[in-house]
Amino acid sequence: MHRRRPYSAWLLALALSTSLCAPLAPAFAATVEALPTAPAAPLAVPGAEAGAFRTWVQLVWNPATRRLERLSFTAWDPIPSLGLELQWLPDDPAGNRAGPLDGRGTLSFRKPGAASYDAAATLAQYRGTLRDGRAEGFGEFLDRSGFSYAGGWHLGLMEGEGRLVAANGDEYVGAFKAGRRDGKGVFTDATGQIFTGRFVNGAEADGVTLQRTAGTYPVYADLRIGVVTERRPHNYDLGFDPMSYTSKADGDALDILPDDQRLLDVWHGAVPITMTDAEIAAFDDPSTTPSFLGAYERFDPLSLVFELENSSTETVSVVGGFLDVGNSRRDGEPAVQVRPFPRDPCSGAVDFLPKFFIDNFGWSAMENASLEITAGSIDGRSEGTPLSVPLPAITTTAEANVAAQMTALGLDTGFLSANKLRCTDPNDERLCLAELRQSGRFGKLADYISLDYSTVVTAVLGSIDYDWTTSDGAVSHKSSPFSVTIPIASVANDAECGEGGEIIPVRHDPFQFHLDQQNYRMSLPFAGDVAPGFTSRWRIELSAAETSLHDFQIVLLLSDGRQLASRPIHLTYFMPPKHDVPK
Repeated sequence: MHRRRPYSAWLLALALSTSLCAPLAPAFAATVEALPTAPAAPLAVPGAEAGAFRTWVQLVWNPATRRLERLSFTAWDPIPSLGLELQWLPDDPAGNRAGPLDGRGTLSFRKPGAASYDAAATLAQYRGTLRDGRAEGFGEFLDRSGFSYAGGWHLGLMEGEGRLVAANGDEYVGAFKAGRRDGKGVFTDATGQIFTGRFVNGAEADGVTLQRTAGTYPVYADLRIGVVTERRPHNYDLGFDPMSYTSKADGDALDILPDDQRLLDVWHGAVPITMTDAEIAAFDDPSTTPSFLGAYERFDPLSLVFELENSSTETVSVVGGFLDVGNSRRDGEPAVQVRPFPRDPCSGAVDFLPKFFIDNFGWSAMENASLEITAGSIDGRSEGTPLSVPLPAITTTAEANVAAQMTALGLDTGFLSANKLRCTDPNDERLCLAELRQSGRFGKLADYISLDYSTVVTAVLGSIDYDWTTSDGAVSHKSSPFSVTIPIASVANDAECGEGGEIIPVRHDPFQFHLDQQNYRMSLPFAGDVAPGFTSRWRIELSAAETSLHDFQIVLLLSDGRQLASRPIHLTYFMPPKHDVPK
């Protein structure tokens, strides 16, 4: 019978180092790297030790005054024994105020004295809602060891429904109370064994255990191979947010997918596909390569950690391994985004740009594409009857020009494209906007314009409909909503300008999947001994040349001839093409 670890033993959070040991094999195109043994005793997790309120002073940007200010923040530190520095980044910078943290944002726990741009200094992170300085409502806690929890919180503790993944890949989905598993839930260990039932105060009470089926490879009761993705806390000071991968149990298999819900939602057209201001800033940064929802440099290989736990009475010698890949196939689904035409407030030019870009960072063309659009306001109100605008097939980028539609609504395009408007006081937004609406230059759009500093803007609302052909020849259809802000006039004023710093990407040397191939193996050259009662861990990086889907298992070769396999893994790997796009 499989020996399950007690709850306290697999809640290993906040590992203070991810430094690597030297590779155990000679230099190959890619390497398997040995990792430090996981701690033998549990480290602090939210609720595992007495928390404490912490107060610190932080330099923040005030968008109203356009100045840096020092604010004193207070928040609940669930792991005060580690002595980490706290850093707060609200979702809405305008809501920043001193005192106990309140609202949505990211609370980071960092090594003391580390530079803000040092990604490795962020050891843990809470992303979600805080009330009176404590986690409340929905939020996610993540640390560099691989421990994560996403779900409900109350008074800084896990509460309600949630999903917890331990550093070794064990997973629990179900009810929590006061920081512990309590109620109905499903526990899936890293090998794929499942317990479904009731939990009381963190322990299994009653339920049913389902053993993982043997499949192609035998299962050994005293040897356990676990797999977990290496997730990283976010570091927004880099200028872009490097993307890692996350995993979730699917029966006795493991699904791995990008750890970026917005990317998945925009890619599959489930949400409006307009780029945010932060994504546009990363896209336009001269030190990065423009790509899907930001910079190409953020698309790192998959970092995968596997471990071998030896609960037998004999030393186990690993002499190598391989990836047993059942299928690797391209996923050509277009990855479509809408972005405004770039403008430079420092140029002094008239900001009349009634057009926007449609980018396709997928690997299949958008066929039979068309726009359904209306003009409107940035808060979603629309004016006029929707218009259908046909588009050519889009493989990279297309420009959509709506000047004709704006003119039909009474916009004085001839004057506004060549002249700046005048306001009595351009720094008084309400007065200036009222004067602009009475100017007669905006026709039916007068009630739908807004000011973005010295630029008059309106919005184009609608959807993009298109088809694409999958790798097996089937035709799929998608309709994606969007709302894009376009500049249609300028107000005479002055602007101050600056520039950013250089982004330095991290080098990687991963194992490469072979696209559109089945039933092949990739060798993992390494070796090592695992003593009785011990666990050894290794890391590999995996990548593919294109966005693609992969079904595989990690198989370890033992010196006695046995082969030990992980549970089946299904990977959705996202890697967009590089385009020369107009900016």
